[in-house]
Amino acid sequence: MRDIDLLKQENNLKTFTFILLSIVTLGVYDLLWIYNTNKSINRFTGMKVVSNFFVVVLLSFTAWSWLFACYTDIPYFPFLNTIFSLISFIMTIVWSNAAKNALIYHCMGKYNLKLKTNNFYIVIFNVLYINYIINSLDNSNRTLNNQR
Repeated sequence: MRDIDLLKQENNLKTFTFILLSIVTLGVYDLLWIYNTNKSINRFTGMKVVSNFFVVVLLSFTAWSWLFACYTDIPYFPFLNTIFSLISFIMTIVWSNAAKNALIYHCMGKYNLKLKTNNFYIVIFNVLYINYIINSLDNSNRTLNNQR
């Protein structure tokens, strides 16, 4: 079985289900998904998306922003919440872009398969769009197999 098929199987999460889990868990599932998907992409493609340290720092900034959001009556905490939230948002976009690039390079280099992606969607939907790309790998595989 090909590695992109294995990546799709391991992810095994429809985008609508991902949205529901993100809403129900108030965004905690997104962070766990980033951590697990980072390891999966590294393992199945052989390409390092970002370091584990980057992901841990992302998780830390997000956790601190949530903490600061809980205590808005303490001076400077609303400001710190804004700063940490902005940093986590930017780091999430950086991770999403790195994951997209890793998937594109792997599919193009190994299977001569060009994934169609949109950078605007990375900024707006970030991890949801990466999940969508991973789910679309199955459709791309069928197209590739039919061409042979």
